[in-house]
Amino acid sequence: MGSRYFRIQPADRDTVVLLDPARWNSRNYGGEKYIDGPDGEEIEDVRHGVSVCESVEELATYIAQSGVPVADQAVIVELEADLADDEDHDAHLGACLVHPTAVIGTTVVGDEFYDLVNAAHDAIYA
Repeated sequence: MGSRYFRIQPADRDTVVLLDPARWNSRNYGGEKYIDGPDGEEIEDVRHGVSVCESVEELATYIAQSGVPVADQAVIVELEADLADDEDHDAHLGACLVHPTAVIGTTVVGDEFYDLVNAAHDAIYA
């Protein structure tokens, strides 16, 4: 049995696809998208896993630091998952990669979550 993790995504995105290993591709948001391959050619830096945080509070802190936009109609998805071998591009901000085994549920993003984001932002940048 895996641990529980949290991610945010548009409400109209089907959470079932999070369970499909063929879709466990993580790309760097807003940063370098290419790295030097083994033969010196540039290749896209894709890592195997789904980006998550270990708690809703850590997710709010991640959003406050990363600049990743939150969709107007967004949900927080709670997943049961195993840690991936790859490291998330934003590991330094608290994100990690997982291989989901179950979708536990979703919660509509509302004022309570935005209050957590604002509090994290104030604590970091005040």
